[in-house]
Amino acid sequence: MRESVQEERTREILEGRHAIAYRKDGRQGWPDRIALLGDGAHCWVEHKTPRGRPTPAQRRVFPKLEAAGDVIIYGRGRTAEEIVAEILRHARPGFARDEQTGVSETVDPRDHP
Repeated sequence: MRESVQEERTREILEGRHAIAYRKDGRQGWPDRIALLGDGAHCWVEHKTPRGRPTPAQRRVFPKLEAAGDVIIYGRGRTAEEIVAEILRHARPGFARDEQTGVSETVDPRDHP
């Protein structure tokens, strides 16, 4: 699968689950997107083709993000659905997922005492 197709499909799935998949602003070395999962939870997503390799700039930036406690999900050789499943594991409570159907939605804790 082409990287651009994988990235677009991942974005579509995330946005269908009430997350925001923001594309980076062109800075060299940064992951392709940041997934905003509500309540301050987020992770970075880097899409690569099965043969894709990190750029020299990414080899400098990624360790800094990880040292700061950020999570980077690597999509190399994975389907968009697999990438989204991993992203959603980093969501905080309040971002509900139906494990059977895979459907996610934002949940107001006041609605579920």
